[in-house]
Amino acid sequence: MLALVAALPATTRLPAEAGTATSRVWRRWRDGIAAGILLTVLFFTKMTYFAAGLGLVAAAMLTTRRPADWRFAAGAVLVLALVVTMLEATTGLVHFYLADLRMAAAASGNPLRPKFALELASFTIPCAAVVVVLGILDEWNPQRPWAVWLPRTLMALAIVGAGLLIGIQNHPALESPLLPIAALVAGAGALGHRPPRRTGSIDTDPPAAAGSPRKAALAAAMGALTLAALSVIQDAGALAWTVVAPRATGPQVSWLARTPLADMAMGQPLSAPPPEDAPPVDISTGLDLAAVIGEGIGLLEPRLAGRRDAIVLSFTFSNPFPVLLGLPAVPHELAWWDEGRSFTAAIKPDAGALFAAVDYVMVPSRYNNIVSTQAMQAAYAATLARDFKPMDRSATWTLYARRDCGRRGLC
Repeated sequence: MLALVAALPATTRLPAEAGTATSRVWRRWRDGIAAGILLTVLFFTKMTYFAAGLGLVAAAMLTTRRPADWRFAAGAVLVLALVVTMLEATTGLVHFYLADLRMAAAASGNPLRPKFALELASFTIPCAAVVVVLGILDEWNPQRPWAVWLPRTLMALAIVGAGLLIGIQNHPALESPLLPIAALVAGAGALGHRPPRRTGSIDTDPPAAAGSPRKAALAAAMGALTLAALSVIQDAGALAWTVVAPRATGPQVSWLARTPLADMAMGQPLSAPPPEDAPPVDISTGLDLAAVIGEGIGLLEPRLAGRRDAIVLSFTFSNPFPVLLGLPAVPHELAWWDEGRSFTAAIKPDAGALFAAVDYVMVPSRYNNIVSTQAMQAAYAATLARDFKPMDRSATWTLYARRDCGRRGLC
């Protein structure tokens, strides 16, 4: 959405640009405000997405919008700055969020992932070539055959580049959901957004050539790019399936009724998994993970006895217990513990600060991303052995309590 707002502005002289000077100014501010809202959402969603979005706004100012359209950039920056400043002033959490990001950047090693980057580039380049062909067919004007300034084509290539950078930073998968957006931007003129002819003293770009061969080529290019949208189609199909999929019941999910997520439903697998000699250490299905979390809830509830002031740290990718049991968050805890990406043995939250207020530590023997659990155990083994003692166990979890837990009546 941000790519479309940035790339298809009023300054491309679309038909919607007709109107008074005041209305044209308002449209630029309106686009900037919309871009600022979207940038703010990306800022608090994932910094990689935000950086790509900011790059797209800058690319638009150099291509389809041009530097003269300063109101668009000003509106985007003002909205972003205002929201971030207000949230920091009212909650004081933004600088902690940025501290987490700095630690993740330091722990992630080489962010370019050269081997996977080469694979993703090999997947992306053919589709990028189709985007270029689509843009040239749409913008090239036979009346000025040597004019090489094709702003929407250049902007579409910037969108392809943003998708490539985002893909490199995400979990490895040969997909780039921004490719269809790039195709839409490159072929926007073929969708009816045709610049008007030169009128009076107003300089406008002459219309591109039309005709059946050109339209056929555009349709072929659009069809080829749908291949790049397969991942988006698969995601849409998965979302649609959640509406009609059978719901899981039984002890694996029944514990949810005792939590704030009582209205949460989970899908029932269509077929039973093959029998195994032992359950896998690294859990890969949501239903199995729910059963393990429920087992942890059952281990903690008798110890808490209804109290809502205990602080529970979990050696897991993310800590499920504060939300599920209505407990305070753990001060200085990372939002996600991904070994090699958000922390390492050397780059991690200080043990003294992290464990200072912790009453219980939950350590699983089976979980998703079990590598991160094992890395947390290794990183904080000395603190766990010195300040905590095993208090209870289940088939999957070990519950540790502070050695001085009697002081707070939590033994």
